[in-house]
Amino acid sequence: MRVADVSRAVAFYRDIVGLAVERVDSEHWAWLWAGEPGALPRIGLTNRPLSFGAAHCGGPTHFAIAVPRSAIPAERLRLEAMGVAVEGPITFRTWGADSIYFSDPDDNRVELCGFRVLERARPKAEASRPRAAEHAGCAAALDARAHSRHRREGDGGVSNREG
Repeated sequence: MRVADVSRAVAFYRDIVGLAVERVDSEHWAWLWAGEPGALPRIGLTNRPLSFGAAHCGGPTHFAIAVPRSAIPAERLRLEAMGVAVEGPITFRTWGADSIYFSDPDDNRVELCGFRVLERARPKAEASRPRAAEHAGCAAALDARAHSRHRREGDGGVSNREG
């Protein structure tokens, strides 16, 4: 993912989002674990041009990190206490999920997507630690414009509940 300042982005994703740093290769590249440390996927951060056909991803981009559904209220409060503006939760009934959204320092859109199925998949002690989204629907979740459209159109599968 392209960012303006790799050190600032590492601090945000480590200290605010809670991801583990795999390594910082230079002032131009860093890698974070998007899930459990040692297990793929990873998030690469760079302030250099992207190659391999990804140059169009200069931002803002959107990605989701899966958490247990019960962690969403606490994550929202934790982020807000750190001064992060949070949108949501948005409920996706079809997926059994609630999502909250916020922006990183480079205006990339970060989603914490809380899945009901993860309640059984992780021990309680790990329940609030984010891990990478594993649900195809969450990875393609709505951006802020789509949320507005769904609220106006009254989409039955999505609800915007403040809380």
